[in-house]
Amino acid sequence: MYVKRNHEAKIIAVSIDKSAEFYEWVEDDASDLMDFLPFSVQDSKADSLAFNDTELIRVVDDLIDLLTEKQIIQFTELPQAAQLKLLRRQTLRKKANRLDLLSEDPEEETIHLN
Repeated sequence: MYVKRNHEAKIIAVSIDKSAEFYEWVEDDASDLMDFLPFSVQDSKADSLAFNDTELIRVVDDLIDLLTEKQIIQFTELPQAAQLKLLRRQTLRKKANRLDLLSEDPEEETIHLN
């Protein structure tokens, strides 16, 4: 994770992408990151795996979008169960964006807790 710190060196925001604001890399189990996050990823290996799975799901979503956009695969070629799950996930992501749970830039994954 890349972090942004305040003048007291406390983490104030987290991003999975490196940028001008988020240039410092910290390990997922860093104690100051654990203090910042509203949940502890280190609580158990299962929790760590679930956290990683959540990130990977976003990657898979984006990969499928890219492949269909470039017409490498057609959405209708996917099994019907996969189509339904992807459509349900797209709907949930759109609702989350409308509720401002995510950044206005859907490509930016950032958590702000103030």
